[in-house]
Amino acid sequence: MVLAPALSESVLVSQCVGPDSESFPVLWLLPPGQRTTVAAYYRFARLADHIADHRDLESGNKIALLHRMRNSLQAPHGSRGNSPCETITTALRNRMQERGIPLSVADDLLSAFLIDAASPARLRTWDELMESCRLSAMPVGRFLLALNRETNPEAEKASDALCAALQILNHLQGLKEDWHSLNRCYLPLDWLEQAGGNLDDLAASDTSPALHAVIGQTCDRCSTLLQQAAALPTLIHSRLLAAQSAATLSMAHALLRQIRQHDLLHSAPKPSRLDWVRAGGASLWRLIQW
Repeated sequence: MVLAPALSESVLVSQCVGPDSESFPVLWLLPPGQRTTVAAYYRFARLADHIADHRDLESGNKIALLHRMRNSLQAPHGSRGNSPCETITTALRNRMQERGIPLSVADDLLSAFLIDAASPARLRTWDELMESCRLSAMPVGRFLLALNRETNPEAEKASDALCAALQILNHLQGLKEDWHSLNRCYLPLDWLEQAGGNLDDLAASDTSPALHAVIGQTCDRCSTLLQQAAALPTLIHSRLLAAQSAATLSMAHALLRQIRQHDLLHSAPKPSRLDWVRAGGASLWRLIQW
C-alpha cells in the first residue's frame, strides 16, 4: 500500500502523537513506573483512532494500516516494526507482554476502528451500541485494571459500565460533528424511528422533538450505567487509580448534566471550570479516605 506524500505514515503519526497532540489525562495520577506503559497505550489508541477518522484516507487504506498495526501487535515479543505505525504498536506490545497485560485490550480497539473504517456507523439497537462500546471503550478500563493487577470481577463490571457511559456521552457530545464530518450516527436507530424521526433530523439546524426524545432516552441509559459504576473507587486496591476513577465518575456526571441542558445540534457541551474543580475534589476526597 502506497500513501500520497501528504499522508505518509510519518505524517499520520506526527498529527496525533506529536508534541502538539493532546495529553492523556490519567497520567497525572499514575505512579511514575506506569506512565510509560500508559503513554504507549494512549499513543497506539490515538493513532488507530486517527487513521479510522481521517477524512483524506480511503477506506481501503485505513483498513490496510489498521491490519498492519494488528499484525505488529500479534508478532512475537521483541520483534521490531519497520514503519512508524508498526514501531508504535510493537513498543506497546512489548510493554504489555512484559507486564502480563492481555493483548486483547489493544486488539479489541483495532476491531472497533476497523468497523468504523469499513463503513459509516449505523447502530440499530441499544444492544448494538453496547457491543460497540465493548470493543471501543471497555478495553481502556480493563487495561488500567490489568496494569494495576486489579482482579476483582466486580471492579471490572463497574469499569465496563463507566467506560461505556463515557463513550456514549462522547458520542452525544460529538453528535453534530460525527454526522457532518464522518457520516456516523451512534444513536440507536430503532429509538429514532419509534419516536417518529430519521437520520435527516441530524442535518437540521435545531433538534427535532424525535431526536430530543432519543437523546433523553440515551442519557437515561447513561445515568443507569453511571449508577452501576458508582462503587468503582471502593472496589480498586490501587490508591491512585481509585482516586482517578472518582474524578472520572465526577466528570461523567458533569458531562451528562451538560448534555441534558444543551441543544446538541447548536454546540458541543463542555465541562465548566466548576466541573473540573468538583472532579479534583472527588479525587482528593478518595485519597483522604484511603
